Amino acid sequence: MTRFSDPFTIAQGLAVQTAHLAQWRRVLRPETYSALSKHVQERNARLDLKHDSGYDVYRGTDLTEFVQNYAARLPDISTP
Repeated sequence: MTRFSDPFTIAQGLAVQTAHLAQWRRVLRPETYSALSKHVQERNARLDLKHDSGYDVYRGTDLTEFVQNYAARLPDISTP
């Protein structure tokens, strides 16, 4: 039996990415969101529209991992 599924297009992946970025924008400091946004733009510039799919768009846990790694490089502000 062959399984058929609709492809996950780059446009769909970018729509998901936009929604995820909107969520991050509400909770991140402006400088952190700016770094995330810049990184996403750099990644999007490398997408190959003929060969990549929506799965190649930087979204979801990719964004979360960037934020976690970026935060790990910041100085600890919890201690006086």
